[in-house]
Amino acid sequence: MNFINRAVTNVRRNLSRTALLLITFFVIGNFVILGLAVSKASDNAKVETRKQMKAVVSLDVDFDKYYEDGSELPIDEQDQFYQDNQPRLNFDMVNELAKDDRVVTVDTQNMTIAYSSSDIDVVKLGNEQDNQDNSYCYTDENGNEICESYASPDLAVVGNLYPSMINIEDKTYEIISGEFYSEEDLDNRNHVMLVTEEFALLNNLNVGDAFKIYFDDPSNLGNENINDDITEDDISLDMEIIGIFRNNKVLDKNSNDYKYKQSYEAPGNMILVPATTLEYFNYERGLKQWEYAKEKYATEEYYQDDNNKPVLEDYQNIQSAVFLLNDPLQVDEFVSDYQANLDKYIKLDANNEMFIKLSKPLDTMSMFANFIVWLVIINAIIIISLVTALTLKNREYEIGCLLSLGASRFKIITQFFIELSIIAIIGFSLSIISASFLSNKVGESVWKAQSTYDGIVELEDNNNEYDDSFWNPSSAHVTEINYQDINDNYQARVSTSIIVQIYIAGLIIVLLAILIPSLMIMRFSPKKILMSSQ
Repeated sequence: MNFINRAVTNVRRNLSRTALLLITFFVIGNFVILGLAVSKASDNAKVETRKQMKAVVSLDVDFDKYYEDGSELPIDEQDQFYQDNQPRLNFDMVNELAKDDRVVTVDTQNMTIAYSSSDIDVVKLGNEQDNQDNSYCYTDENGNEICESYASPDLAVVGNLYPSMINIEDKTYEIISGEFYSEEDLDNRNHVMLVTEEFALLNNLNVGDAFKIYFDDPSNLGNENINDDITEDDISLDMEIIGIFRNNKVLDKNSNDYKYKQSYEAPGNMILVPATTLEYFNYERGLKQWEYAKEKYATEEYYQDDNNKPVLEDYQNIQSAVFLLNDPLQVDEFVSDYQANLDKYIKLDANNEMFIKLSKPLDTMSMFANFIVWLVIINAIIIISLVTALTLKNREYEIGCLLSLGASRFKIITQFFIELSIIAIIGFSLSIISASFLSNKVGESVWKAQSTYDGIVELEDNNNEYDDSFWNPSSAHVTEINYQDINDNYQARVSTSIIVQIYIAGLIIVLLAILIPSLMIMRFSPKKILMSSQ
């Protein structure tokens, strides 16, 4: 253990050298710690903000790309291009992605508005539309004024091709009685539904009860101008309640569009049904309308050609599919795993355009912080190596004597390593204390400067004026974030992991700084070292 004692003694004896190296390590430590703090704060801010976002990915048709490619063709070729390349989602495509272990559930929402029967009450919004006069008057050919009334759709019927929904998984919809429809219900196109708690209480309904939903204005029945062959069964479905859920979505009464919302947009008037039931019902309606048109327009070539007759596949069109993943941090990976294998005009969207914009300065800061850390470390190795080399040159006589007395080269190098390590530990410990006070202020200053430079402070939410989630269900699953969310998650501080990293980096710097000059001296024999030191 003599080499350890010699190391400690040399640190105390050569105070000027010790002070110089101590200051060097102190300055290096501050730069490295502050760089690591800013880099880690940037990475953490992105991770924490991403965790706040719902882990959803939408599969959509890229109509922008589709029309852009078509518009580049000669005008006489465009129609044929659009006809031959019309993109379309299908269940097989969606189901292939749904099998991924990262997917919790999928929304392929098929939504339509419907009418309630006369014996059913609907939830009122309490806005201007509730008191709208559903009547109109006109003057006939004899000059008589005729007034008629009409019904307004007041129910929103939402179907899904999977036995769950994103809103069920994230507790926006909470089933309080009964159950959600099953795979069997989907396969058999069962006439089952879930209604809201508010709707059920208003109409004194329970699980097992049933009522009729109309998908066309009942007042049109028997109207020869539309189709006098249409019966009540053709425009309605008898549906059994298998579940009652609480819709936790609340409409903002202060929003610009609230006063214009219709009864079917009230959260309490939403009904959940198997999408396959809706598809088949619409197919049967379309088929009957085709037969009616075929008979009425006997001279129309289109209706006389059975190849144009509606088929079930025509009503199984998926407009969009939204995948809920089990981890927000896997969203980008999920997109990259599948995007390359999709058709040209089909795209996966992580719904993170705003997140990408807001995280741009964080990426820039992290890149430059890491660059500075590595630049400081490399320069530190060079500087400490030069200082050590000069120091060891003055200690050649000591080295020669130790070698002559039988000390191994390893123990001599270890002695010098311990000497420099003691100084490095003290210097880095002091830098940890100072950097702990500086990191928050430095990090905050860097963040404000970079975010101002990139212009993200002025970025505004694009969801404040109007709520389009009713007509665009996938938008309801997008978590809107803003500058303040990123700002709240950005905290530059000296963490335990940074302290561990700085000590590890310090020991690596010391090892490399000692190893290089030591090899220069250790290659000589003790006799040569002693002769050269005289």
